[in-house]
Order: sequence, then structure tokens, then C-alpha cells
Amino acid sequence: RQLSTFDVSLDSNKFPQNCKILIVEANDELRHYLLQLFAKTAIVSSISVSKNLFEEALVFRPDLVIGDLVDNQGFHRVSEFKKNVSTSHIPLILLTKLNSREDKISALMHGCADVLAKPFDSEELLY
Repeated sequence: RQLSTFDVSLDSNKFPQNCKILIVEANDELRHYLLQLFAKTAIVSSISVSKNLFEEALVFRPDLVIGDLVDNQGFHRVSEFKKNVSTSHIPLILLTKLNSREDKISALMHGCADVLAKPFDSEELLY
């Protein structure tokens, strides 16, 4: 199991103390970028999209999940994550190439807290 974890000190008031963020992204370069983006403000872990999201969420116990959770079955992974009693309370921020109004509404209806289209603005993600 390949897992990247960085334990960092908080130097921002944007996240609660010891906030844990799980990044889910298939693109290695983007996953590394997101790790670096949050490394100064949270405890960050990442997995590729092909890894088991539920298993990792149960082990890492994130306060927030960020990433591209859409697969060839659409928002199935999002729905299953939000229906599971052990993970339903964890907010999901979807980063996706899907950028139509209908896609964004569908993501929100399936349980995402927010949706940002790729390419996204880093400042928007941080706030």
C-alpha cells in the first residue's frame, strides 16, 4: 500500500487544529501539488483514485476529502461514500473535469460539499 503522509504544523487559521485532509487523485503530478498546497495547514494524506477510498478513510479518519471522485459510473463512489455510516459525515470537495451546470448540480445532489472544475484556482480551493 503506497501512502504519502505529511505531519505538519499549522500556521493558518483556515483549518481547525490537527485537521486531516485526504486527497484522492489519479494524476501523480496533481496529487503531489495538492499535498504541497495543504502541507502547511493540515495533516495530509493521499491515495490514487484506484485505491479503496472507504478503507483509507477508515484508517486515516480524515476531516475532509478532496479530489476527483468521479469514475466511469459517474457519482457512484460519492454516493456510496455518503451512504456509509462510517464516512457519511466527512465533507467531500470534488475536483473534476466535468464542468457543466448539470454535472455540478448532480455532484451536489450526490453529497459533495463543493465542486471545482479542473483546472481550478488554488486560492479558491484554500478558502
